[in-house]
Amino acid sequence: MKSIALHVFMLLSILTAVGGVAQRKTACNSNRLPVVYVHGFLGAGDNWALQSQRLEANGYCPERLFVFDWNTLNRQTPSDSLLQIFIQQVLKSTGARQVDLVGHSAGGGLCSRFLGRPDRAAMVAHYVHIGSFALPGLPGGVPTMNIYSSSDLVAGKAGPVAGAENVKQVRTDHLEVVTSEESFNAIFGFLVPYQKPHSYISPVRDPFVSGRALMLGENTPLANAVIEIWQHDTLSGNRIGKGPEWKTVADSLGNWKGFKAKAGMAYEFVLRPQKGRVIHYFQGPFTYHQRLLYLRGLPTGGMTAMRLGGLPSDAASSAIAIFTANAAIIAGRDTLSCNGRVLSTPELTPASKTCIALFLYDEGKDGKGEAKPMARFGAAPFLNGADIMLPERPGTPIGIHYNGRTRRLPPIPSSEGVMVAVFE
Repeated sequence: MKSIALHVFMLLSILTAVGGVAQRKTACNSNRLPVVYVHGFLGAGDNWALQSQRLEANGYCPERLFVFDWNTLNRQTPSDSLLQIFIQQVLKSTGARQVDLVGHSAGGGLCSRFLGRPDRAAMVAHYVHIGSFALPGLPGGVPTMNIYSSSDLVAGKAGPVAGAENVKQVRTDHLEVVTSEESFNAIFGFLVPYQKPHSYISPVRDPFVSGRALMLGENTPLANAVIEIWQHDTLSGNRIGKGPEWKTVADSLGNWKGFKAKAGMAYEFVLRPQKGRVIHYFQGPFTYHQRLLYLRGLPTGGMTAMRLGGLPSDAASSAIAIFTANAAIIAGRDTLSCNGRVLSTPELTPASKTCIALFLYDEGKDGKGEAKPMARFGAAPFLNGADIMLPERPGTPIGIHYNGRTRRLPPIPSSEGVMVAVFE
């Protein structure tokens, strides 16, 4: 009961954190139903960041867009009951009678279980089932849109749902099926059928950036984590200025207060949790408000921690994770390299892997590295590792090239933290 009470307290506080940072100057329609997004395995609310921006650009008020962060690694937590409490609080805080619910992957399984009870289904006006298993029918009788892709190799059993509005895609991968423009147009047309959507997000002068600090996979808050935000030169890899532009501390729920970013400027976010490794996130530039920027710490226990247990912590080498926020890295479709070494190969990034996070470090500590896959990641989805010595030359920046974009990182020793290069 104590664990459930803690989860409830977390959920109630998240409502204010995600929905209470309006920071807008353009009009929005406060009569639209609130939208609640439920992520999948190893995911989090930031999987919904791009679609939230598009919804806002099409007249949704940011305080009516919600994400339900749940622990996909803890099967003993009654997540459907927590989702019920979350939605009840959304209804209370917004004054709405119903919500529109969106579930992706394992989140689709959670949502379909949730809708199996009539009292819960009555709280939902529309349900969007994305990249998840085929349903036997409309869950709880709720009007449903079912989006799936023949290129999604994670949700292999996805298919048409009787009575639903079915949208089959042919090119989107398991992450892309929830973030793509094609999916947005379908979702918006389903939820707001009287308005034609547009996917263009107009740049703003001072984009507001805020988010949460959570543990990877578990989504438990990194309470009191210190966050430093530095301006970053993507060409030289160096920091700009003698000190951080902004510094804050995450609250007890992991929420951290935002700042106004400079348009066109890239940033380094340094996450210093109370326990565990320091993480250097390289992100941006930002052109629009980003209210769901998540900074993840590395778990110290469980299967995910075992797979990441080989990350070095020494002064001679660096450890980098390349994270793609809106689509997987797939050999033959995407191009990825580090210091000229090709990483988008059938061995490292096959379509079957649906790799969205590729870890690079000197696994054998032999100072060489041949970019071979690391056995520790095995057949696990979404994550992989390549044995590479970084930096190749002391003091030189590390160049990462992804689908025509280039980002250079400083050669931070792994003893001072793990680096994460984010490509949106």
